[in-house]
Amino acid sequence: MYCGGVFGGSVTGPRPGPVGPGLSNFPECNPDGKYSQEVENELNFIVQNFAAAASVTVAVDQDFHTNISVAVVLGWAGHESGWGVTGDGVSQGNNNYYSQTAPGSNWIGQAPCPSNANTGYVCFSDYQSSAESAFFSPINALTYQSAAGSVSGPSAAFIIADQLANGGSLTSAFTIIGTKWAPGQNYGGPIVNTINGAAAHIDCLEKYGYLTSF
Repeated sequence: MYCGGVFGGSVTGPRPGPVGPGLSNFPECNPDGKYSQEVENELNFIVQNFAAAASVTVAVDQDFHTNISVAVVLGWAGHESGWGVTGDGVSQGNNNYYSQTAPGSNWIGQAPCPSNANTGYVCFSDYQSSAESAFFSPINALTYQSAAGSVSGPSAAFIIADQLANGGSLTSAFTIIGTKWAPGQNYGGPIVNTINGAAAHIDCLEKYGYLTSF
């Protein structure tokens, strides 16, 4: 049962296929009278990738003892990839949902790129590989002052865990990550807004049975 909000949740999986007539595959969460294609894209993305994202949250918790929710993993991807439908075709052509650039660098889990890939971005075999790479690869050229001292090339998961364990927040964590991930951008606040939106979608999808426990 997903507990809502930024933290908490359990490993669940999607119930595939549309339910009933109407514009949306998820009419309770995107009703006809207020139907939004943008919301539909977000809901589809969450249902399709929820199980993989849940596996990543388990791995983060095992390594860093940080109980982040599936919404954190999916919301970051949603922000970077436009929920899998925008972003210069990077998500579709490269299976890259977190905007990892510089192919051939030290991104974990890289895969050979197909002919239709965007050559400025790393390729992965699937969504989960892209997510694991985003959270666990070292962020080059970043020196981070953790509670235990200076760390060169920390991973995003390390920064998130350290911030949350020492009085910081997801906003502060993603602001630090953004200094190298998206230099010059206002990063932390917009990422967390997208995470909160993902959490609200997950609450609705779980409530109406589109995400059910294994």
